[in-house]
Amino acid sequence: MAGELIGFPEITADTVARYEQPGPRYTSYPTAPEWTTSYGPSDYAAGLVQAGTAPSEPLSVYIHIPFCRRMCTFCGCNVVIARDNARADRYLSHLGEEMRLAAGLLG
Repeated sequence: MAGELIGFPEITADTVARYEQPGPRYTSYPTAPEWTTSYGPSDYAAGLVQAGTAPSEPLSVYIHIPFCRRMCTFCGCNVVIARDNARADRYLSHLGEEMRLAAGLLG
């Protein structure tokens, strides 16, 4: 049939109704409702030391580089649109220092 898209499923009202519901949007981990001021730098250091005692266990890290040339239309991340590369250079320098300190605590 003319105008029909080949290979795409038909989207029915039932399909839309089934998926038309709120869902979680994770822009950070832990998610914002889990954030607390009771977890501080010493807790973070202790967690790294503890993780270092089990080197065969998986360990994940998320590193956010918040400097973009432009904002994506779909992005929900914290970004800085800046033409001054020095801001990113300072950030990366501090990130490198934090990685060095974390690696030391992990052993």
